Amino acid sequence: MNDEPQSTTRRLALAGIVFPPLWLVVLIVLGFVKPGFNQLTQAGSSESIGQYGWVQIANFIVLGIALVVFAFGLWQGFGDRLSGRIGSVLMAIAGVGLVGAGVFVTDPGNFAVSFHGNMHMTFSLILFLSLLIAGFVYARRFWDDRRFAIYSMATALVIPASFALTFVIPPGLSQRVMLIIVWTWITVLGLRLRKAAMTAAAGKMGAASNP
Repeated sequence: MNDEPQSTTRRLALAGIVFPPLWLVVLIVLGFVKPGFNQLTQAGSSESIGQYGWVQIANFIVLGIALVVFAFGLWQGFGDRLSGRIGSVLMAIAGVGLVGAGVFVTDPGNFAVSFHGNMHMTFSLILFLSLLIAGFVYARRFWDDRRFAIYSMATALVIPASFALTFVIPPGLSQRVMLIIVWTWITVLGLRLRKAAMTAAAGKMGAASNP
């Protein structure tokens, strides 16, 4: 029996497994090598400004495209329910948000004062709002697996909590902790998708061998 759909889904899942941690590595390493940059107080978007800024711009765009690709895999693998289809669309929207945040570079400082700075803020809002909602949607999709459902909801709540924490801890630190948590959740979701596709393919092979 042809397992091409499952094979495609496994490959698409890699976009969600590989690229989020790669994005984090680039973000953190660039923060160390960028002259005068303070990762504790400056947002990751500020790495797009000035020397080596093109690296972070590319980092945004590459991950954004990867999340759109990943969304196709989520639709194939978990789109059997409405919540799964909604979740895949939200992941694609988050990817578009990342691409937009890369194309439109943020303004220096804490406020958007230019057109491209305001566009960057808009696309960033789209990104984080989509991921926040996606966390709850995938909790619904996998409600039978209560641990993963709770994990998804907790991850979603980390997003608004990180903004509140900027009043308590340095904003750069708060943002990076949030990004590590949320990007890890995307990777875990990708691993779950890949495992589901492998299980489905094994089941079809087993059924084909037992006429």
